Amino acid sequence: GDYSVRGFENVFAIERKSLVDCYGTFGRGRERFVRELERFRDYDYAGLVIESSLVGLKHPPKHVEKVSPAVVIHSLIGWSIDFPNLRIWLGCDREHSAFLTYRIGRMYAERRKK
Repeated sequence: GDYSVRGFENVFAIERKSLVDCYGTFGRGRERFVRELERFRDYDYAGLVIESSLVGLKHPPKHVEKVSPAVVIHSLIGWSIDFPNLRIWLGCDREHSAFLTYRIGRMYAERRKK
């Protein structure tokens, strides 16, 4: 994952994706990303924060390989079922996704240290 919390690196991870990166993940990067999700199976908390809203996901960015929005949305739903410990968050944009990622990590650490 892109982010973890000191002391919880083996049980907590968050992967953050821009909209362009998200669409790339569902194209050529799909197999690699699914392998990454497999590694997170044993984690206590695995998060995927996407810098987009649901409406934004329905509008692929320009200059990305042809992947339909339906494939992206269905994959996210499928992964949330196949990987029960995976939490998928839509952060709307880069700023809110950064804030969300920070807050999730901080709250996780506070609650696990008790």
